[in-house]
Amino acid sequence: LSRSPKPGEMALIHQLLHSSKDYYEKHPEEAPKLKKIGLAKAAPKIEPTELASWTAVSRAVLNLHETITRY
Repeated sequence: LSRSPKPGEMALIHQLLHSSKDYYEKHPEEAPKLKKIGLAKAAPKIEPTELASWTAVSRAVLNLHETITRY
């Protein structure tokens, strides 16, 4: 975005990342499903749990009001 995150916002992003990792570690069959989505293939070296967790974070950032609204 056009500004650095505030401390509280960064804490929420970290919380989302950790809760996503916890979820995908408890549901390992869910993470590989994300590798089938998208225009480009995921790098085979990337662990599915890691990819799925960062995908959740990316989706959250891309859906922020600041991302989708032009000023």
